[in-house]
Amino acid sequence: IGRSLGNKTCDVERSAWCVNIKEEVQSPRITHHYKDMMNMTAQQNNLSSFLDFSGKTALVTGVLDEHSIAWPIAKYLNDGGARIALSIQRRAVRRMMGSTPQQLNDPLIVECDVSKDEEVERMCQEVGHAFGHIDFLIHSIAYAPPQTFEKRFVEVARADFALALDISAYSLIALSRGVLPFMKEAGGCILAM
Repeated sequence: IGRSLGNKTCDVERSAWCVNIKEEVQSPRITHHYKDMMNMTAQQNNLSSFLDFSGKTALVTGVLDEHSIAWPIAKYLNDGGARIALSIQRRAVRRMMGSTPQQLNDPLIVECDVSKDEEVERMCQEVGHAFGHIDFLIHSIAYAPPQTFEKRFVEVARADFALALDISAYSLIALSRGVLPFMKEAGGCILAM
């Protein structure tokens, strides 16, 4: 059964999104698929039956609090059974995190200034040896010197831009290099935001 939707054709047998147009298409076969999809959706809402991350490990960077972009990913992986390491820039950040880490199951919290290769290497070694392997690297670090926000874009100094690029972008390369030895055996996933 197919139905034309503008320039797309919806094949109920292959397309889950087609069931969302059930009001437009009245067919017992489509209704049956819709009910199957609704049952599957209800099962997927239970995280443990949808995605099981038991035995997996993740190094998540850039979590400061519950409003951080990487926080829902860290929480999702944790709730699915993964062991989580949170990378913070310095000890003072730990105080700013408040009770956020307490929402995870015994997270490993490691300090690392990603602008220093030796600290990236040390942190990756610490996490890798503590976990035995690293399955996920979540890169969610962004920084620009505060003075850059006080100026017009065209007035940003070259040194400030270089620092922002180093911490926000190059750190992905440095962190990937650091976790690679702990991903070689079983593979892994690197996500940059």
